Amino acid sequence: MTALLILLIIVCFIIYRKRKKEKIKPIITIETDNPVVNFVDKTTARASKIIRKSNNGWVINPGMPFELTVSGVDYDKAFRVHQLCEQNDWKANQELLGLFATFNIKVAEIEAYKNKYAPVLYNRIEELKRESIEYQNADEQDREDMDEEFLIDAQETIYELPDFDVYKLFHSYDITIDDELLNEFGFECIRAYFTYAKKVGKVITIQKESSFRTAFEKMTQVGLAMRGKDIPIEEVLYSQTLKTLNEIAQCTDKEFKRKNAAIEYIVKDSDSLNRIGKYIAYRELFKLLPLPDKYSSIDIDIIRKVWDCHEEEVRLLMHTYQSAKYIYRQSKDEYTDDKSYQYKVQSVSSRCQRAKDMMKKTYPHNEPPHIPCHIGCSCWLTLTQH
Repeated sequence: MTALLILLIIVCFIIYRKRKKEKIKPIITIETDNPVVNFVDKTTARASKIIRKSNNGWVINPGMPFELTVSGVDYDKAFRVHQLCEQNDWKANQELLGLFATFNIKVAEIEAYKNKYAPVLYNRIEELKRESIEYQNADEQDREDMDEEFLIDAQETIYELPDFDVYKLFHSYDITIDDELLNEFGFECIRAYFTYAKKVGKVITIQKESSFRTAFEKMTQVGLAMRGKDIPIEEVLYSQTLKTLNEIAQCTDKEFKRKNAAIEYIVKDSDSLNRIGKYIAYRELFKLLPLPDKYSSIDIDIIRKVWDCHEEEVRLLMHTYQSAKYIYRQSKDEYTDDKSYQYKVQSVSSRCQRAKDMMKKTYPHNEPPHIPCHIGCSCWLTLTQH
């Protein structure tokens, strides 16, 4: 009896070890000479998370239902894109935006989407121009304003239209226009600088809680900003409210009604100067300086539009990556050999005509539709019985 019990325990232990090993064992596929780090998500343990070299660049999610390929970068940067897609949060999106802008990264599947629908989009724009009497009679500046309105309207003619502002993808600007600027100062600094571009030459307050605080601190190091006590005292005082200036001055004779008069009094009064630190946090004060002369001709508005395009590319990339990952997991969790089941397509998109058409159909058990079916696709599959 004791021997039988021991044998039973040994068999159970062997089965447990075998199942545990199968559950956590990663799939490692080496298809490149570069070192490979393999990420295995617990929910998609059977899917390889390495990147793979392809003719167009690097596939960052090989084996998924919709593979995504980044081009124009080396292995390390492509792998970083993969990691950030896995991270999938606000910080990851921001870092991806910086990578796309700095290294002019492209996603092959987004480029294919643009090539497919650009003729449709621009044909519709020309139709809208011909149909608009206002446009035909408008001046150049008004026409430029209407051009963007037509672009937004024209995107509705795209058959595979995700719930994104895909019109931002269709521009003719040179995406290398910001290269020299970013190489010298970095994306974080320049993005913050452009956000406050109308404040150049003025003293502004950037509190430590601000998402731009780190960027402003870096700007002081690269010559794009002055900080705190390095800023002339008169400019520091002028950035304050009249109420604060009167509190600093503490003039017993009168209350100042004009900033200039209050500042003139403070800079000549030693007691007032000593009180400044009680009312002003110097570390929160920054003054943006003009860009070097060699950048005097840059068009900030065009660079912003290029970045708008990159931001939309990042959103589409991240969404499609997560959608493909979800569909892969769903196909494993809901797979069944029961041929009495059929597939239906569901979608939250109210704009995509392809999704609407697919939702009207029922697909045989052995012929499920390919989902995601396009970049930015929001469709998923459900099983239903005959």
